[in-house]
Amino acid sequence: MINENLIIKDWRNIDFSFGLIYPNTYKIGMSSYAIRLLYFLINSYDNIVCERIFLPEKVKYPAHSYITPQSQIRSIENRVLLDHFDILGFSLQFENDFKNVLWILENSLIPISSQARVINREDNGEKYPLIIAGGPVSTSNPLPFSQFFDLMFIGDCEPNLNLFFKIFENYKHKK
Repeated sequence: MINENLIIKDWRNIDFSFGLIYPNTYKIGMSSYAIRLLYFLINSYDNIVCERIFLPEKVKYPAHSYITPQSQIRSIENRVLLDHFDILGFSLQFENDFKNVLWILENSLIPISSQARVINREDNGEKYPLIIAGGPVSTSNPLPFSQFFDLMFIGDCEPNLNLFFKIFENYKHKK
């Protein structure tokens, strides 16, 4: 188990949770400065918990179309399933990782398309995390990915995090 540089927060004392996803393995993801910076910045808010999520180590790259109890996707810090987060934020650094985004959503039993999630929320009362993305891939050409994400950050998200979190907190409280 990876246990370095963890920030553990009590989920009972937060307003909402953020699953920070790098759609590849831990070793590749933690070489990204963006993941380390975002993890620190988001966890600097007392009322928000941010936990990191990567592809399970035993899943071969590119991700296969199977899921087993051993490869079930959970956060590193508290082993939380993805559908228990309020927000899932994907860091899209490379186009080749995009198929892993779809695999992660599918194997977490979260509908892949944004439209399917909206329909399931409205018709069946299903609850899904807000699915967002950022990074060089979404900045260079967001249109091909827009049907999969509820929101995409274009450019650096750091200057807009505070505003985004305030808007999301208002949205969550109004249900």
